[in-house]
Amino acid sequence: MARMRWDFLVELINREQLKLGYEIGVSSGLTMSRVLAKCPGIVWHGVDPWVVCDFYDVRPNGRKWDHEGNYKTCKGIQSKHPDRCFLHRMGSVEAAQEVEDGSLDIVFIDGLHDYDGVKADIEAWFPKVRKGGYVVGHDYKTQMEVNKGVTVAVDEIFGAENVNEDADLIWWVQKD
Repeated sequence: MARMRWDFLVELINREQLKLGYEIGVSSGLTMSRVLAKCPGIVWHGVDPWVVCDFYDVRPNGRKWDHEGNYKTCKGIQSKHPDRCFLHRMGSVEAAQEVEDGSLDIVFIDGLHDYDGVKADIEAWFPKVRKGGYVVGHDYKTQMEVNKGVTVAVDEIFGAENVNEDADLIWWVQKD
């Protein structure tokens, strides 16, 4: 089986003994559920408005996102980990305003994939990560035109030479 984004996150979280993380763009909770199941030491916050967005509302396979269904699924995941899983039904930048700078071990950015959305997410969440912590994201160097803004924003902010890559279009940087 191919290595997926949650495999990278699980390995990183467990190896580095990370304790507090946020996921930006939770959708159906697939990544969140795997992180919570395989990383017993992490407290995981999921941020997603679970509403139609201006950028796109149709999945690459042509089907529409089921935002309410996805939110209910995430609430079910949360119910299995009530003391380690917290959901924030709001926009990413708004949620970041509620988090103390330098308090997070890891943030996983997989929200909007247009340039402006990715840039706003990185600018809002990077200060929230402690020195030595990790900023990780998805859909880096993708061939899908709708997601090309990820690579442009990440490379512009961090410099392509400073961005690490892993399977499943993962990008990551460790904060100095």
